[in-house]
Amino acid sequence: MIGPLRRTLTLWVLAVRDMLASAGPVAFLAVGLLVAAYGWLDPQPPKTVRLATGPEGSAYAGFGQRYAAALAREGITVELIPTEGSVANLQLLRDGQADVAFVRGGSGAAPATANGSGLAPPEMPAAGASAPEAAAPVDDDASLQSLGALFYEPLWIFYRPQALLAAGDGQAAAPGAASGTATGATSPASSPASSPASSPAAAAARLAASGTAPGAPRQGTRPPQANTSQANTSQANTSQATTSQATTPPAAPVPPLEPQSIAQISRLRLNVDQPGSGVPQLMQRLLRANGLHAEQMPLSHLAPNAAAQALLAGQLDALVLTSAPQSAVVRQLLRTPGVQVLELAQADAYTRRFPFLRTVTLPRGVADLAADVPPHDVTLLAATTSLLSREDTHPALRQLFAQAAQTIHSRAGWLNGTREFPNTRTSELPVSPEGERAINGAPPFWQRYLPFWASNLLDRMWLVIGGLIVLLLPLSRVVPPLYTFRVRRRVFRWYARLRAIEDKLDNGTGERTELLNELDELDRVANGIAVPLAHADELFALRNNIDLVRKRLLAKRPA
Repeated sequence: MIGPLRRTLTLWVLAVRDMLASAGPVAFLAVGLLVAAYGWLDPQPPKTVRLATGPEGSAYAGFGQRYAAALAREGITVELIPTEGSVANLQLLRDGQADVAFVRGGSGAAPATANGSGLAPPEMPAAGASAPEAAAPVDDDASLQSLGALFYEPLWIFYRPQALLAAGDGQAAAPGAASGTATGATSPASSPASSPASSPAAAAARLAASGTAPGAPRQGTRPPQANTSQANTSQANTSQATTSQATTPPAAPVPPLEPQSIAQISRLRLNVDQPGSGVPQLMQRLLRANGLHAEQMPLSHLAPNAAAQALLAGQLDALVLTSAPQSAVVRQLLRTPGVQVLELAQADAYTRRFPFLRTVTLPRGVADLAADVPPHDVTLLAATTSLLSREDTHPALRQLFAQAAQTIHSRAGWLNGTREFPNTRTSELPVSPEGERAINGAPPFWQRYLPFWASNLLDRMWLVIGGLIVLLLPLSRVVPPLYTFRVRRRVFRWYARLRAIEDKLDNGTGERTELLNELDELDRVANGIAVPLAHADELFALRNNIDLVRKRLLAKRPA
């Protein structure tokens, strides 16, 4: 029992050895090429990636948390980097301090500043109100790629209507108030609603004359008073005005004026967000398009949360920020009584002058249906925010971020419909292959059945694996002949000894007893040779040939 088992085990070991020795060179070549390709392609991503987000409470920060949770399921740790906003994110990408970041359209075209505040130096001349704005140049930094446009980021301008009243521009002329008396006479003693001096145009004229209008030099003296004849005429008409007031009912209160342009709120206490957010640079360009000087205005640079608190406390009259509607600050201000969002009547004109801007509509009641907030459709200016990455960011990480964007940003929002985002149509930078495939293509079928590490390895290495198969198919044809040669060599190697014995027999140079002993030894060795059954005929042929030589030796007469 032990003998056959030992023989079987020996036969199996020899077969494996022969197979390894035959296929070894081809296998070694294949493994070497695979290792070289693995080192060159580096298919497995690092376990940590840096994502530049935004201020605390912003939409950027909220989306960053969702991306971190999505990548954590694949074993990737996302290091969130809080920043001031879009411009700071773009700078971190360029400096290599972040791998991925949220960047708003137009951030790469922000004008250079002398003091880092986002406002032009005082000596920079302002363009005229009618001068066309040059198209914002697209940042052509070759080290950055887009993973797709994610959402609209409107320019929110919140203001307190009561601040407009305090600024002297909150009353509008009442209908029919121009004829304050039955005789058509007017006087400064008439009601404020009926006085031409109380109209919005007159209020702006008064502010310009007093040096308080934006861009006007401040005067140290008051405007000149009316001449003496005008004063006497006014005094003579006092009795007539008194009679008119007795017969004319008082004008009804006029609600605060709703501004529709940036120029109308430019004299308010305005906050334009932090320099790194890109809002100061954007507002500078919008003000210059209106013929205003940003450096001559009392602008503040508080963070969105602090600015919202200051606005509610009456310490600010208006604030400007750019954020997706998911921002907690935006939703709070939209629902706050006494705070309104500015609707720009010239929104379409801004989109023609600034190509990275577009108009979006905030539908009526979308913030609060029960309270009907906002009470009407609001037209807003918006830029498209994209997810940018460095070119040297690992492709697998770009793939994970692009796939996560499909889940995070594909739902309908306040400003977009279902599946409108993410997209590749509104990206200012070239879209990476990973983003293009995740947004517009179909993922490989194996991603539905394999874990991320395996599907990623196959996704990155399939071309190399296919090339190796094509290369190894011709080489694999030499393996069977090599294997056959090694097996038969265990048998054929003893034919040389058998031939030497036969030569001694034919030449008569060897003694009979000595030759018989050599044949017996050779026969014993042949009985111990283990070969597969497919090659047993070579072994039996050797043993038969040994027996034939022995018969010839025994048939020969001794000398």
